[in-house]
Amino acid sequence: MKQSINDMGGVFGKLSIIPTTGTSAQRILLAGLGKKENFTNDTI
Repeated sequence: MKQSINDMGGVFGKLSIIPTTGTSAQRILLAGLGKKENFTNDTI
């Protein structure tokens, strides 16, 4: 999981679906929200 997050880089608008094992969720969706200083409620 950590490697997937690092590969994604937090680029605004980028989506990644990560398969999981050992959890009730089959997949996790990671959504890039951009740089922290540019993040607002409106960017969601």
